[in-house]
Amino acid sequence: LNFGSRSYDSYALGFPRACARVLRGEASIAAGRYEHGLVEVERALSELNEIHAGLGQPWALTIAASGCERLGRRDEGLQKIAAAFAAIERHGERHWEAEVWRIKGELLWPSAEARTCLQHAAESEAQQSAGSLRARALASLASLDR
Repeated sequence: LNFGSRSYDSYALGFPRACARVLRGEASIAAGRYEHGLVEVERALSELNEIHAGLGQPWALTIAASGCERLGRRDEGLQKIAAAFAAIERHGERHWEAEVWRIKGELLWPSAEARTCLQHAAESEAQQSAGSLRARALASLASLDR
């Protein structure tokens, strides 16, 4: 593996550290500390970029987009979703794709496009046998009907 000017040790330690930061950010967002959580995830994304890690970017970008949605920053969230889809294409990390569709649907709620995104998320998750993620997509889809 070519790590450029960074050593293997920097990469080996940097990746888990960035993932831990994403998890802390996600926990903050879940606890209602949206701005703090978003800052943590943004820092993690910077760290992932520094070590040229493609793995984990769709996951982190989706969490950041979720934080943006909760802060009412729809356009910024949609930019993060676009970046997540680009990272999926670039690195082939498809296991997070359905969740990207779900968050995009939530950002676009209550439009017809939101329903399409959420249906796509549920179908993708069913194909991947991702039961809990499919349940989340179906719950989001059901909220459109209320």
